[in-house]
Amino acid sequence: MGNACSPNHQVQNDGTMEGPIDPALQYQDTQDEQENRRRLKELISNYDQQIGAFEAELNTYNAQIQQKQTSIAEQVVELEKTSEMLHQEQSRVAVLKLQSELRDKELKIAQQNLEENTTKTKTMIEGKLFKFGRAGKLTPKQKWVWFHVLDNGVPVIDYSDNQHAASVNRLVVSKVFTDETLVGGIYYRERVFAVEAGPNKKVLVFAAADHEECKRWYHVIQRAVTEAPENAGEPEPAVFELTFETRPLGFGVDSDFQNEHLIVTSIQNRNLGLVEGVRVLSCNDVSLEGMAHDDRINCLSNTKEPLTIRFSATQDQQKDLQIDLGPDTEDAKRHARTLSMAELFPAEQAMNISPDQHPIVKSNPEFKKWLENPAFESLMQELIHNPLKLNDFMKRADI
Repeated sequence: MGNACSPNHQVQNDGTMEGPIDPALQYQDTQDEQENRRRLKELISNYDQQIGAFEAELNTYNAQIQQKQTSIAEQVVELEKTSEMLHQEQSRVAVLKLQSELRDKELKIAQQNLEENTTKTKTMIEGKLFKFGRAGKLTPKQKWVWFHVLDNGVPVIDYSDNQHAASVNRLVVSKVFTDETLVGGIYYRERVFAVEAGPNKKVLVFAAADHEECKRWYHVIQRAVTEAPENAGEPEPAVFELTFETRPLGFGVDSDFQNEHLIVTSIQNRNLGLVEGVRVLSCNDVSLEGMAHDDRINCLSNTKEPLTIRFSATQDQQKDLQIDLGPDTEDAKRHARTLSMAELFPAEQAMNISPDQHPIVKSNPEFKKWLENPAFESLMQELIHNPLKLNDFMKRADI
């Protein structure tokens, strides 16, 4: 068996072992190795410092990112609120513009009606004349006389005791002539003229202040009578409306003898102010003219309340009508016309079309975008198909 060598023993030259070796003498670094080790430690220290700096910078960036994300989240919430407010404001603007368009249209119609009303009666001549009773047989009395031409060309003559009298007599003129034999004596010679008026061809005899004034009256009336239409003797009927909130309506109807028109044949509620014989023209803007008898009755019977019924009365019937349309009476409110899209846009079948095809939408392209909002589309539907909704909408002051 050989001898075992221990790491702690030193081998002699002769191969024998001596005692333990000093650990400090086992291995010694060279100068280069020590320098390398120092430099390595220095590099590691530098890397640790850089890593620490990078970590600090990364933490700073993370904090900034977190802050920006919080800010972005707040901005998103604010943007959503602003978007909702903008959407609501667009809807409000749409309603405002719609109301403005409707009011402009109503104003145009009102202006047209005003122009028609202001030009309906043209006063051709007026002044003081002496009027003889019973076609010249009775002593004359001084009257204030107006000669008018209506917008349909009908010549009419009005006379009263004075210019501001509460009552005025009116007759349709069919003829003007001079006849000295109508008045006896020579005092009124060359200043007398007569008109044939009314359905009974009543003769009215007048005397002017002088011959020239008489000629002036004669020529003005003669020209108007010559230019008058053939049916000038037929006065224009008056058209009015009644609104009924509930049934029964308080009157009965039937067709006339020719089955051409629907007329009022009986009145159960005298407070309506109606008279028998007035013609029923329409119900809630649905014309009854030209319909079969059963269709007319069905329309009146089955149309849902409230009903706005339009009537027509002749000149004789107007005398017995007791319908006060004065602006300050309750009857005026009850009989006030209900505005409808069909009247605002008569050229279009406004009651039978969808909102996107309505003329007010066609003339305002932005309305098509707003119609994507269900609330605005619902509003348009109601305004088109329900005159009462339109009437209330036009009177709103909160938008």
